[in-house]
Amino acid sequence: MVLKMAIVDDDTLFLQDIEKISYEFLKKEKVIASIDTFTSHRMLLYELDEDSYYDLFLLDIEMKDDNDINGIQIAKRIREYNRDSIIIFVTSHMKYTLDAFKVIAFRYIPKNELKKGLEEALQETIKELHEREKSFYLIETITKYIKLYYTNIYYIYKVGKYSIFVSTTGEYKVRKSLATVFKELNSLEFVFVERGFIANITHIDRMEDEKVFMDNGIVLKVSRPQIHMVKEKIAEYWGENT
Repeated sequence: MVLKMAIVDDDTLFLQDIEKISYEFLKKEKVIASIDTFTSHRMLLYELDEDSYYDLFLLDIEMKDDNDINGIQIAKRIREYNRDSIIIFVTSHMKYTLDAFKVIAFRYIPKNELKKGLEEALQETIKELHEREKSFYLIETITKYIKLYYTNIYYIYKVGKYSIFVSTTGEYKVRKSLATVFKELNSLEFVFVERGFIANITHIDRMEDEKVFMDNGIVLKVSRPQIHMVKEKIAEYWGENT
């Protein structure tokens, strides 16, 4: 596992402490870490605007140089870029606990309990990411790698020699056949609804006649030869998750 982290704090010495504790703990756990540090929220936003991806964000909430924007607001922006990144607040301002839950914060670490709290949080992060390793598709382009978690994929369709992934975070193209992609996904969550479309069952709201209605508002046609199998797959998945 390679863990990509972003740490934001305007106190340079404290920022270095977080980075040092993180590196030492992750090294002990045999986890390769790539850590970027930022002394302002705006610096992080610039990186996100350039499509930089991080598995984990360690954020301060209030910083002197960012009077008009705080960590909670940054977390909301992060959620716009990626729903699945793990967000941990490292702060002295416990009054924001409720707001932290609203942005699906993973942990909330008081600064006066940094070492113990951070090591516990990193341990839980490793555990969580190991679980996720089983359920993402790696999109590889000339300039980047993108972890596209299964839960974020709505459907995949074919255009010429390419398969296009439609997800909560945008559309991604790979030069592979749908049959190859389906084999690589290797998950009961996905089903061919017709020759040129693979749908994620977890995002299907209902099936009527020869159509499936996705929870993002898209309607996909189901080919006649696939109707029985699609119905069975949906019933099987819903039966296991009710």
